[in-house]
Amino acid sequence: MRSYQSFAEIEYLSTASAVVMTAEYARLAEISKFPPITIDLHKWSDVVFAKLYELDFFSVVGITETVADLYAERDGKRTMRILSGTNNAELAEATRRIQHLAVEASGGADLLGGRVELISTALSEAISNVARHAYPADHDFQFPHVGRWWLTAEFDRSNGMLTIVIYDQGATIPVTLPYQDIWSKVKLKVAQLASSDPKFDFANDGAYIEGSLKAGVTSTGDSHRGKGLAEMVGLIDELKAGYVSIFSRGGYYRHDYTSGKNSGAYPSSIGGTLIEWGIQVHGANHG
Repeated sequence: MRSYQSFAEIEYLSTASAVVMTAEYARLAEISKFPPITIDLHKWSDVVFAKLYELDFFSVVGITETVADLYAERDGKRTMRILSGTNNAELAEATRRIQHLAVEASGGADLLGGRVELISTALSEAISNVARHAYPADHDFQFPHVGRWWLTAEFDRSNGMLTIVIYDQGATIPVTLPYQDIWSKVKLKVAQLASSDPKFDFANDGAYIEGSLKAGVTSTGDSHRGKGLAEMVGLIDELKAGYVSIFSRGGYYRHDYTSGKNSGAYPSSIGGTLIEWGIQVHGANHG
């Protein structure tokens, strides 16, 4: 009896899902010190293979020594090779590449304009939160972790959407939020959003994610710094377009300027925190 899930059966893989998959393979490669096995690679669909190749999945996990270009393009979508790191030093390179991606994909027009600093600030705070809270030494992780984050971006020429995806395999927002400095500011909101009769273990995780956005300050309590996830939501509202989707453990929260807000939870964990930030750069005011 087969004891594995064949990727040959997967017909479509989103950028966000591909980042999670790459992170899992990278963790296995780093812990085992050997490239993980890719079973039936010749049977993988062209769509799935192309998406992983665009992200440089195969080089990241050590399956091949071939290094792809920093960017790849298919069907009008230009994708940035995935980056991984542990601190803000690597993030500076990620921000530079994201800006270059948008400029190059738009034919040389700096569509982000003054938004680059806002994007950088929000990403910096998100990464800082990973460094400060995602991998606490006293947390009992289900699987060994490598203490890293993974990030990529994609620009869709057809609709002018810049999508940034960031993922970590940390202890998640629902687990760490009660131990952060901002808990006193958000616990009432979380209690209001949470169910008093949860139907499964992670049923209130969406409430913790949504509640974390209500603090209005960083996890360090410094109101003058970027607000991370709240900063991402703020830029969407300012541009009057785009979305932010956050998945952490079993919970999710989505803020979409067009369709509104919604949150909820699933009985299974995503294995960390996944953020997908869609920024509508066409027509954005240059600041």
